[in-house]
Amino acid sequence: MQDIKEVSRLRLLGLSQRTIAKQCRISRNTVKLFYDFLDSRGWDYHTIKDFDWLQIIDLIELQLKSVRELHYELPDYEKLVKELSKPGVTMQLLWEEYVQNCRRSNQLYYQITQFKKHFHDYINTHSFTDVIQHKPGERIEVDWAGTPVMYMDPDHGGMVSGSLFVAVLPFSGYTFAWACPDQKQASWIDAHLRMFSYFGGVSQLLVPDNLKTGVIKHPKYEDPILNVSYREMAEHYGCVVLPTRVRKPKDKASVENSVNQLTRFIIARLRNHQFFTLMEYNEQLLITLDAFNHKPFQKKPGSRSEAFEQFEQAFLRPLPKYPYTFCQWRKAKVQMNSHIQFEKRYYSVPYRFIGNEIEVKVYADHLEMIASSSVIAQHQRLGVPMGGYSTIPDHMPPQSQIHQNWSKERFILEANLIGIHTTKVIEQSFENVKHEAQGYKTAVSILKLAELYSVERLENACRRLLEKGQNPRYKHLKTLLQNGQDKMRSSDIEADQRSEKAFVRGGQYYARKA
Repeated sequence: MQDIKEVSRLRLLGLSQRTIAKQCRISRNTVKLFYDFLDSRGWDYHTIKDFDWLQIIDLIELQLKSVRELHYELPDYEKLVKELSKPGVTMQLLWEEYVQNCRRSNQLYYQITQFKKHFHDYINTHSFTDVIQHKPGERIEVDWAGTPVMYMDPDHGGMVSGSLFVAVLPFSGYTFAWACPDQKQASWIDAHLRMFSYFGGVSQLLVPDNLKTGVIKHPKYEDPILNVSYREMAEHYGCVVLPTRVRKPKDKASVENSVNQLTRFIIARLRNHQFFTLMEYNEQLLITLDAFNHKPFQKKPGSRSEAFEQFEQAFLRPLPKYPYTFCQWRKAKVQMNSHIQFEKRYYSVPYRFIGNEIEVKVYADHLEMIASSSVIAQHQRLGVPMGGYSTIPDHMPPQSQIHQNWSKERFILEANLIGIHTTKVIEQSFENVKHEAQGYKTAVSILKLAELYSVERLENACRRLLEKGQNPRYKHLKTLLQNGQDKMRSSDIEADQRSEKAFVRGGQYYARKA
C-alpha cells in the first residue's frame, strides 16, 4: 500500500519510471504495473492517499489475476523456421505477418522482443542455429586445401603431388572436393565446373580467397578486380563472385572448417591407396566424399546430405543449358601481312586492323580475335603446323589497297638492287605461301639484314645457302651472318664442319693403353 502511494506521489512530481523504481527499491515492471492499475481507474496520488490499503490490495490482486489469465497466441515456429530459410525473409517480416494473423482472429500477440526471444529459444532447442547464420543456396565457399594429394607416376616411379579443391554450401555443410594437377587457372575453372555439376545447381554467391587465379587485385575500399576467365564463368552461371577480405579467413569459415575435416577424413583415408593417375585418385575420392557427406552430425540429427536434400537443394538455381567453356585471353598486334602470331603460328584478321593491338580469346580447339568488344575473326587451332598460316582470303587487302603500297614486285625490285642471289631468296619466300601478303613480313626481315650487316654480306650469305640446295629462310640467313660464315671460303667451312664432327683422342690416350 505504501509502495503504490509513493509511486503515485513521485509520478505526480514528474520523475521517470527508472528513477521511481530506484527510489522505492522495486522493479520497473512493478512500477509499470502500478501505472496501469492507476490509469485503468483514472486515479492519481490525490485520489488514493487516504484509501484503505486492504481495499487497494484486493483490487490489485484482482487485476493481476486477470492479467495471468490472458492468452497470447503462439506462432507456428516449425513453419516459421522454413520460411526464415527462404531468401529475403527476415524476423521483422515474420513478426508483422504473425501480428496480422492474430488481429484477424482477435488473438493477443507478442511484441517483437518477446517474439524473437521465443523464436530463438525454439531454434536453439531444435538445432536450427544455421538458419540464423546462412540462407540455403545463397553462397558456395571455395578454397584450395593446404595438404597436397599424392599419386604414383607410372613413367618414372616417383610420387607426384597435386592440389585438392574444396567447396562447401554453408547452410547444410554439403561438401565437394576434386584433386587437380596444379593450382593454375585451367584447373581452378575445371574444378568449379565439376562442383556445379556435383551440386546440381548454382548459388547466388561464389566466395573464394584472393588467389591470383580468381582475383587479380582486391583494393581495400574498392571493388575487386577479377580474372577475366573467372568473371566470365561466373556470368555464364549467373552468380556473383564475392572474394573474402584480405587476411580475413573468417569470411569463409565454413570452407576453412571443411578443409580441415576433409584433410582428416579423405586424404588420411586414401594415404595407403596406390594410384597411378589423377583420375584414379578422383574416382576413389568421390566414393570417400559421399561417405563424408552422409556421416551423421555429432550435435544435431541428420547429416550433410540429408540437410542438403531436405532444405537446400530446392533453393539452388538450375544449371545453364550448356556448361562454360574455359578460355584464356591474350593480346596480339596485327602485322603488316594482316596476321597475328600465336604460339609460333599465324592467323589472319581483316586488313583494316593492320597495326592495331587486338585481344585473342584462346579456346582448346579454336581462337577468337576481338576488337572493340566484337569478334572480328575465328580460326581453328587444329591442323595448323608450327610456323604455318591459317588465312581467310577475305581478310587479305585488295592489290589496290595494300598497306603502304607493298607488293611482291616491290620487294623483288629491292632485292635486285642487292644481287641475283638475294632476289632468288625473296622469290622463293613468296613461292612458299598461299597468299602474297603472307610473304611480306619475311621479305622485310630479309632485306633489313642488308642494313645490319651490309649488302655484300647478305648477297654472299644467300649465295652460300642456295649452293647447299637449302630453302633459305630468315633464321638461316641471320644465323649464318651472326657466325660470320658468309666471310669464309667454302673449303674452310667444310673443313671446319668436319673438325667439329671429328673426335681426336690424342697420343697420351693411346700411351696409357699401352
